[in-house]
Amino acid sequence: MAFITYDSEVDAVFVQIRKPVGGERGGESIDEWRHRHYDHAGNVCAYEFLFVDRGISLDGIPAEDAALIREAIEPVKRLAITRPPP
Repeated sequence: MAFITYDSEVDAVFVQIRKPVGGERGGESIDEWRHRHYDHAGNVCAYEFLFVDRGISLDGIPAEDAALIREAIEPVKRLAITRPPP
């Protein structure tokens, strides 16, 4: 099962889509707003999205991984950030 974490300081979402075999070994940039992370077996285990207040693009991410990401963010995509009146 996938899980999601959000870092408000950098406006980033980290989505682990599968348990990393042997732990995480690093990653690579997909583009300047997206990164993929690999486990020691060479499998993609997570994705990181930056500037998520602008949305999350799943373009170019394999369909199976994109489906897992959608599943992980479904419960939180309806949340809105509200600010108290001045």
